[in-house]
Amino acid sequence: MFRLKICAPLILIISLAGCATVFKSSRETVRISTDVTCTHVYVDGVHMGTAPLRVPMDPKRDHVITFKRQGFATQHYFLGHSISTGWVLVDILLGSVYAVLIDALTGDWKTLNTNYVHVPMVPVVRQPCGGPSGCDNY
Repeated sequence: MFRLKICAPLILIISLAGCATVFKSSRETVRISTDVTCTHVYVDGVHMGTAPLRVPMDPKRDHVITFKRQGFATQHYFLGHSISTGWVLVDILLGSVYAVLIDALTGDWKTLNTNYVHVPMVPVVRQPCGGPSGCDNY
């Protein structure tokens, strides 16, 4: 009887809530690296540190990762998100209309398109100018 009192509410909660809502984390960790040490990494304009690093990100939206290092061109990486068909299939296979609705409305089906970002840095090479001062076109 005691097991029934414990298990019944748990089964009810899981069946009324979506699988992704119950089991999926609200953040996804993305590993970020470059081929140049001490490259500063910004996610959505916020400085996160220097590469390599791991950054927890919201899978329900797109992100722009910016890489900055003196002597190198600033690089931008667009990290998109999409709907995870795995969570959709689990909700459908369990046959719970509520699970499908809850996960769809909360956006918990969404996932980032990758969990690893590596961006090669491009050195900035300044060419001498043809002007009298040597730098007229900079």
